[in-house]
Amino acid sequence: MWTASDPTTGVTVTADPTTGLTVVADPTTGVTVTADPTTGMTVAADPTTGAVIVADAAGGLYGSDPTSGTSWAADPTTGAVVAADAAGGFMVADPSTGTTWGADATSGSLYAADPSGNVYAADPTTGAMVAADPSGNVYGADPTTGTSWVADPTGAVYASDALGGFFAADPNSGTMWASDATTGVVWAADPSGAYYAADPSTGITSVSDPSTGYVYSVDPRTGSVYAADPVSGMTWQVS
Repeated sequence: MWTASDPTTGVTVTADPTTGLTVVADPTTGVTVTADPTTGMTVAADPTTGAVIVADAAGGLYGSDPTSGTSWAADPTTGAVVAADAAGGFMVADPSTGTTWGADATSGSLYAADPSGNVYAADPTTGAMVAADPSGNVYGADPTTGTSWVADPTGAVYASDALGGFFAADPNSGTMWASDATTGVVWAADPSGAYYAADPSTGITSVSDPSTGYVYSVDPRTGSVYAADPVSGMTWQVS
């Protein structure tokens, strides 16, 4: 065993010529680095924080910080990094694919991002998923309700339900649409307050007059036009 020290820094190096084990100690920081040529392991430890970094013979790196509860590992072959926090959450980054993903131990939510700029999130409790692409489109699906939706960067939103109903809203024009998959009826409304409806089973179409509140309907089977006052409940034939 032999020991050497630097009188300026106080750093000491201790080596065992039999095993090849070498220890470097820095009295200023308290950090020690131990290298074992037999196993190929190198360990650096900080007694102040308790943090430890380990390098193996293959070039893998491992670290843990008891202060923050964080631990991590890096793969020298792929460059992939895995990290875990004190709450049980983890994150993985793989530079070979450009993909990163993680999990939140508190909520159970899963997250991922690919090199194209797409981002994904999933809730394993409900099965709900949300995704966003680089263009600003956002997509979502909830298997509990059977609802799925998409929103584009202009603010327009489109949704469908488990029965096949469809809904859309455009904040730029103030227009909204909806359809009933059971009856096939389609509705629309514009910013003036007028709304429209069409029933494919009868062919009847209706439109409301926001100034009077009256609703006018056209029956293509007879060519008749009817008016209805939703306030009084009265209905009459116009033509």
